[in-house]
Amino acid sequence: SFAGGTVDLVARMLNKVRPNIAKCVTANGGLETARGKLTLQFLVRARGRAEGVGVVASSGVSEAAKRCVRQVLKNRWVGPPSTEPVGVTIRFLIERKKPSKK
Repeated sequence: SFAGGTVDLVARMLNKVRPNIAKCVTANGGLETARGKLTLQFLVRARGRAEGVGVVASSGVSEAAKRCVRQVLKNRWVGPPSTEPVGVTIRFLIERKKPSKK
């Protein structure tokens, strides 16, 4: 969600970093429960980068995984905002991969 405007390219950026976010969780203790939730916020100014990335809520995700996901998004180019600044809130629902049936 956005506050104060929009950043049209955020969804595209999230699709690109999704594998990195999954690696963060897997490499840093995995999920503590079957499902994890992670909510992050940041600002986007004229230079189009995620500034001040912070975890504002979480459940089922280790501290190390939260730090790693924050680093993946920190200062990443997300596109130009419609106005300056725009607040962005991203909510992730993370689930364990279900084993494939043979």
